[in-house]
Amino acid sequence: MADVQSLLTVKDLIKDEPVFVESESSVLSAAKKIKEQKVDSVLIKDASGSIEGIVTESDIICKVVAENESPSETKVEKIMTKKILTIDGNESMFKAREIMLDNKVRYLIVTENEKQIGVVTSKEILGK
Repeated sequence: MADVQSLLTVKDLIKDEPVFVESESSVLSAAKKIKEQKVDSVLIKDASGSIEGIVTESDIICKVVAENESPSETKVEKIMTKKILTIDGNESMFKAREIMLDNKVRYLIVTENEKQIGVVTSKEILGK
């Protein structure tokens, strides 16, 4: 009988491919991408294509809307979360849960062969 922890991998939980915006993009353009792509977050790339951070719906609400900042004038690099953690897509959902709880994060970038293949959230992992 298979080990329960090995049955469901992190990549099995990925709903969508990652959505990217440039660090110089406005929060408004990030919000439009989130809406168009029906995702919870966007990954932020620098000019060389490296991942710099993540912007979530919550970041937009708490750091822009609630602070009466202009979404069209505020750059995503100003509000992005820079602490991004990755997990290999073949890891178990239990390992992802452990990383999230230990680091108090709600999003993990899922990788396969060093390429970003998706994002998993605490909603998928923890059911919250």
